[in-house]
Amino acid sequence: MTNSSIIQGTGIGHNISAGDNSDINIGDIIITSLSSSDLVACAKQFLHAITHRDWKTANTYLTSLNSVGSIDAECKSLLEILQYKLLITQGKDANIKQQLFIELLRSPRSNSIIKDIVESIYIHYLSLSSNSDARNRYYNSQHKGSFAAEIFYEKIASKEELVQLSSQSISDLFEHELCSLVRCAIRCEDFQLAINFSKELINRYPNSNSEILLYLSKSYQIHKLVNGNHFWLIDSKLMKELEEQIIKTLELAKSSDDFRVVHTAAILLASTQFQASELIDFCSKNIEEAKKLIPNISSVLPSTDKYTNSSISPRLILKQEDLKITEEDFSQISYAVEKGDITNREIERWLDNGGDVIASDEKTIKFIYLSLHAIACDPENTPQKIALSEKIEHFLEKNSENLISFNVFAIHQLCKNLRRAGLPLFAVKLIEPLLPASPWCSPILGVYAEALLDSDQLEKLDDLLGKIEGVKENYRFMAIKIERAISSENFPKAIQLTEHALAKYPNSCYYWRVLLRSLHLSNVSPEELAITISKIPKKIIETYSYEGLTLLHLIAKTDLPLAESVILEWFIDEPVGMAINVTNLHFNNLHLSEYPVDIKYPSERCSIAVVYRSGNRTFTKLLVDGCGHSEYLLDTDTPLGKSLKDADVGDKIELGMTTYQVIERLPPIVGAFRISVNIRNDINPGSDCFYQLWFEEDNVEDLLNQIGAISQKKQIIDAEIDGQTIPLLMRLHETHQNDLIRGSFLYLIDKNSNSNLRLYSDGEIIKESVVLDALSLAYLSLTGFCHGLIRTGIKLYITRETKEIVSDWLEQTSRADYFSISKSEQGFLKTTADDIAKDASFNNLQLLYGKCELISSQSIDMPEMITKVRDTLDISHYSSLKASMSHSIPFLSLDSMFCSLYRQLDIPLANVSQFMNDACTATKTAESRHAECHIQYGLTVPIMHRDVVELCSQKEKGQYLAAKILKMYPNNYPSTDTALQVLTECCLKSICSEYIELKGQRSFFEWRYTEHVVYACSESSMLCLEGDTCEQRLARLISEVFKILGSASNITNFALILFRQFVQGHFLDSHQIDVELRKLLAIEDSKEI
Repeated sequence: MTNSSIIQGTGIGHNISAGDNSDINIGDIIITSLSSSDLVACAKQFLHAITHRDWKTANTYLTSLNSVGSIDAECKSLLEILQYKLLITQGKDANIKQQLFIELLRSPRSNSIIKDIVESIYIHYLSLSSNSDARNRYYNSQHKGSFAAEIFYEKIASKEELVQLSSQSISDLFEHELCSLVRCAIRCEDFQLAINFSKELINRYPNSNSEILLYLSKSYQIHKLVNGNHFWLIDSKLMKELEEQIIKTLELAKSSDDFRVVHTAAILLASTQFQASELIDFCSKNIEEAKKLIPNISSVLPSTDKYTNSSISPRLILKQEDLKITEEDFSQISYAVEKGDITNREIERWLDNGGDVIASDEKTIKFIYLSLHAIACDPENTPQKIALSEKIEHFLEKNSENLISFNVFAIHQLCKNLRRAGLPLFAVKLIEPLLPASPWCSPILGVYAEALLDSDQLEKLDDLLGKIEGVKENYRFMAIKIERAISSENFPKAIQLTEHALAKYPNSCYYWRVLLRSLHLSNVSPEELAITISKIPKKIIETYSYEGLTLLHLIAKTDLPLAESVILEWFIDEPVGMAINVTNLHFNNLHLSEYPVDIKYPSERCSIAVVYRSGNRTFTKLLVDGCGHSEYLLDTDTPLGKSLKDADVGDKIELGMTTYQVIERLPPIVGAFRISVNIRNDINPGSDCFYQLWFEEDNVEDLLNQIGAISQKKQIIDAEIDGQTIPLLMRLHETHQNDLIRGSFLYLIDKNSNSNLRLYSDGEIIKESVVLDALSLAYLSLTGFCHGLIRTGIKLYITRETKEIVSDWLEQTSRADYFSISKSEQGFLKTTADDIAKDASFNNLQLLYGKCELISSQSIDMPEMITKVRDTLDISHYSSLKASMSHSIPFLSLDSMFCSLYRQLDIPLANVSQFMNDACTATKTAESRHAECHIQYGLTVPIMHRDVVELCSQKEKGQYLAAKILKMYPNNYPSTDTALQVLTECCLKSICSEYIELKGQRSFFEWRYTEHVVYACSESSMLCLEGDTCEQRLARLISEVFKILGSASNITNFALILFRQFVQGHFLDSHQIDVELRKLLAIEDSKEI
């Protein structure tokens, strides 16, 4: 755009052609009458400036013309008309006598151009009061030309007249005529036609006016297509046009002060729901001009001090006595929550106190209540989440069809809070009806995509990521795409995407963390990890951030000294704030102490920590250069700091009246850890799992008492609460979600818990493959069924989540320095690494884990019902369920209540009862522990009659277990014949197995296990064999045993002693038993005859 001064002169006057907004300097003008060439030329240039909305140039021409002396009355009338034209075009108030137009149009001294100019202004004048009069004037005029045509189309013509003209050739139209067509199309709201005319205009007359009209036309067209919708929800193609137009408008604004640029910006700003920050700044600086297009723009422009300038703060609104809030109050409160000025607890307190909402209609009231409850919801508070879920479902039932009528930004905030509360599926349901056909990477789509990922709606997510544009350029969506690749265990893709993201965002802690995580999951070498860590910009972890902390934990896996050096600097900056983080980093990496490294990263501020005593108090402090006074830090420039820095252990330092003695000199990170332990204990509000034991030196009894107190605390949840059965999986997740293997064993060895354990029997018979979770792995290991399962050749699958849980537990438990101590009813129990190495369950789990294959989930949309209960399930079970569904491989679940739910959803399930029965059958007796588990823990296991018989053939423990089972189920036989057969075999096996190996005389005590079996069989026989009396039924068993023993007199005599003692102990009639035995013998003899 030109701003140069232009002076053109000729012998007959001036022919002036200046650029837009040029500085015009007009020389001598000669005007003698209306037909003077200088007057005609100046009038044309004046209208040219008006067409271009160049008020400055138009004023210059008027001023120049008015300065000409000796002009006649007609010329003065013309100048008055031109002045009137300028004022009304600018929208200003102006008056003029209509007679002036008539006089000039009738004047014989007016040439055709002057008459056309006057006619155009006259038509404009008429249009201000009557469009009809102006239209008639135009069509009946004998003086109309291009200038009259310009004003007709600009102010009067209908859309039909415009379309009719556009269908004809417009190639011979002047610039001002084309401009009028653009303005007519805008006035008639046919913005596409306006764009077409503008393109023709800029093609034939390339200047800033043409460019501005094109931008204005496009802005109106975009605003029309947005159609009042929130720009987050518009089509991606339209959004791209909007973004491009905003960029072009802002660029134009840098070089032009044309008021129409402000109008264009205001239109675009309105299209973005007044959210585009750069447009906000520009319109704010030109607010008066923006008001001409949007009168209320000041009230709708967002402002950072919008709420701080309010007469009452959001916090005080919540504390008002009437506990009422309006829609405007809710907006302020939401904004304050977003900024962190109001806590979720304050919202919860207001709701608990009976807070009331006042709004224009009932649905708005419900929405505000819902939003406030979502803000207040604690993701760890299950009852709160259930109540919120019910509220959302009710809201969706009533309003699913008209969600678009709610404020989109408010929906966005609600969905963010629902995700935070662990209810992502509801965020999906709220946003899904609003989605455009071709979405773009808007904030609300970001929340939607994250909610899809959170709720495992993976097919929908893949479809969304496939059709959405600009993912690779969007920070948030790139992160979602990477997380999706990780969730599908496509780690090479995740690494590739992350490296691409880091090229764009090299200082992102998040992306560096994701890269390290992906590299760890893909099992790259430590050397490659170290190279990656060396590339991380040091400045991004110079100061604490949450993302930096999570990155630090991943760095620690490869380079613990580096992580410790970083967190040491954070601790120096804020000891109390970093105490928990310092202790967590240490405890999470205890295992790395086995692999010492030589690399060290000395702190520039702190080289030593010192433990020293002053009087009766002991202090641990870091010696830091240039730090302030602190309970935990000591400046090395202070007298005490200088003395301690150079002192050795045992040295005494006297400063004034005080004596200090150095007790220890420590590495800075060790000192930071010791200080952090004390801080963490002191600031624990009761929600921190950290616990510090205190006891005097050598006072072991005190230590044991504290351990005993901890051991007595309940570690598991009862199977029933208030008569309601709590599913095993829910109990396990509630108490041991971070220690699943230990928790699984604890529940499986608890009699109360096992009283509700049922093996599901409605699933598929497993012949080929099955998916296992942590709980089922623990069950198979505890019972010993893992051995038989492996023999069956069935393919066993576990997910990566289960693999990590099991491998971590096995690794931690098998450490050479493993040691635990607990207290039971029998006293204190010490467990060492040697004990673990001999533990059957541990070894079984290790064996079974080694036989499992890894399985990854494919893209599926998890059923809504499963998503709703997801946060009550442990990660191993949930990931196994997902893998089972995506591959259609049966899933082995030990929770029969959840199995019933899964069956309703057609999820492939294993017949657990038959599966365990088959595994039991394939397990050798020496490997199996199922009978022991059943007796000792009440664990539900398949126990068959042959198992009991087999146990009777074993010594001591086997017979003890057999006797216990026989007593537990004395009448559990399908028929009397089966009962007689089983009981007889048990008696014979137990008696013969011991008697065969007898080498000399034994005391009766040594036969106690055989006695238990015989007595148990005898008791059972009196309940389940044929006969009218106990004596008759018992006689049948004795007869059958003696019949098989036959001539083996020694064994028969021993058996007779056992049966006789049982008879005497139970006060049975021995004479009657003899009678019954003789009868049975007679029957057998008769059969032989």
